[in-house]
Parts: sequence; structure tokens; C-alpha cells
Amino acid sequence: MVLRLLYLISVRLAGWLVLPARSQRSKDAGILVLRHRFAVLRRQVARLLSAAGRRRLF
Repeated sequence: MVLRLLYLISVRLAGWLVLPARSQRSKDAGILVLRHRFAVLRRQVARLLSAAGRRRLF
């Protein structure tokens, strides 16, 4: 019983210690996802603009 209580306390403390690092990692992952989406949208807009320019020429 005492060992289980000590185990649960140590797991809870370890979770609290890891929480700030996990939060930063999730922020970094979110930034990477947004950068990727922005790059994809930029490529799509460039294609649309170049297609619109070709239509005006002809």
C-alpha cells in the first residue's frame, strides 16, 4: 500500500515536471504545422496568379 502511494506520488510529480516541456513541444509542433500550411497556400496562390496572368495574355 505504501509503495503504491509512493509510486503514484512520484508519477504525479514527474508529470508536473514534464508538463512545461510538453507544452513548449506542442507549441513548436503547432508552429511547424502552420508554417507548412502557409507554404502550401503560397504555392497555390502563385499557381493561381500565374494562371490568371496567362489568361490575360491570350
